[in-house]
Amino acid sequence: MNRILIALVLVGLGLSACGVSVPEALPYPTQTPYPTYTPYPTQRAIPTARQFSITPVRTPVPIRTQQPIFIDEARDTLEDNGFVYFDQYTDATLSETVTQYAYRYLSVGVFVILWSNDNSTLSYVSILFLFDDDRRTRLEYANRGIEALRGIIADSPLAVLTDLNATFNASPRGRVDRSISGTPYLVAFSKYDDTLTCPAEYSYCHLATFPSITYTGEATFSYYRIDLWITEPIDQEQTP
Repeated sequence: MNRILIALVLVGLGLSACGVSVPEALPYPTQTPYPTYTPYPTQRAIPTARQFSITPVRTPVPIRTQQPIFIDEARDTLEDNGFVYFDQYTDATLSETVTQYAYRYLSVGVFVILWSNDNSTLSYVSILFLFDDDRRTRLEYANRGIEALRGIIADSPLAVLTDLNATFNASPRGRVDRSISGTPYLVAFSKYDDTLTCPAEYSYCHLATFPSITYTGEATFSYYRIDLWITEPIDQEQTP
């Protein structure tokens, strides 16, 4: 897959490591502005999930609710649908304690992250992968993440989500918010760039979750993300 590596000066998510060893790290974006983390030198211990907390993006508050979806059932369904457990993180710095459960589809690099405000029910879902120049590859990856939700989300809204994603995927840029008619679901599609800096004292750095990608100096990685809100979002502030 052709990864976009552009030497730009942007504020970004720090998911890099430096040297020979390849530590694992969560590839999660954060709400703008994105914090930058210092790359890790050779032989540093594997970082914990706590170092890679993310903040939910803002979205309008859904006006309707639905029967709760239990987080344990959603996790089991993801595994039944071919995704494997990657890591989790609990953030108690927000107004509520938020737990993230990350799952990855084999070695392809499609991530599905389950969010829970109460560690009991599902609050919302994120689908994330590195942006690819090829439209068909992007569509394949996004649809794989959407299909992983079958059994968690009803077939009808999943079909609408698939169609909405196909429209965004045809010309992805920035962020687009949509509602799924007849349901309480809100969805945000986004394509954004994320800049990392490799310190001059290291011969190279690599994106820890995608260790085949190495870079020096400043490099920009592009991401494709889908967020689907199941219940009221963590951040209650309205957006225009």
